[in-house]
Amino acid sequence: MLGAALELLTEAAVAGRLTLSAAGAIIEAQGFSGRETAETQRFLMAVFLHDGYLRRRGDAFVFESNLLRDWWKRRFSLGYVRIQER
Repeated sequence: MLGAALELLTEAAVAGRLTLSAAGAIIEAQGFSGRETAETQRFLMAVFLHDGYLRRRGDAFVFESNLLRDWWKRRFSLGYVRIQER
């Protein structure tokens, strides 16, 4: 689950937003399937919202803090390929 969490936050930083469909695809790519994918997605998004990493904006999620987003992007984006480009 840690790998999925890191990749979800990296996707949000690199893409500028994280959609639910992108989140589901990332979680499935991490080896989750079926009901486990939906439960993992709900859990991780709830944690990100509760802990102040992300906030909901329209139909997607964005970083609450631009400073944290920029730091995360610089720290984790090297070699990262957005889910829609895979």
